[in-house]
Amino acid sequence: MAELRFTIEIIGDVRILAFEGSVHMGGGDLILKDSVRKLIDGGIKKIILDLSGVTAIDSVGIGQLVALAVSARRQNGEIRLAALTKKTRDLMEIVRLNTVFSCHDSVGEALKAFEG
Repeated sequence: MAELRFTIEIIGDVRILAFEGSVHMGGGDLILKDSVRKLIDGGIKKIILDLSGVTAIDSVGIGQLVALAVSARRQNGEIRLAALTKKTRDLMEIVRLNTVFSCHDSVGEALKAFEG
């Protein structure tokens, strides 16, 4: 499986992490966790995860997303998901995480949601 890579964009007080690759046990899950955890621990309250480049995500990756969302909320922050592929969006609906996360069709929509 392809290693998970990411870039960070800063728009105002929002951090946008755009991921590419696979989020799976023993690989991308730790990259996801560490990259987002650094932001949360650094006091960042508004985080968007652009998942348009994520090719696969397993149960461990889903677990990391949930744990990160809980950590962000404990510190009065929020993680929004943007640009999910059909495969990832379907998985989120199956495991009912679309009720846990704010999911948006694009990064632009997620940014607007933070403004409102």
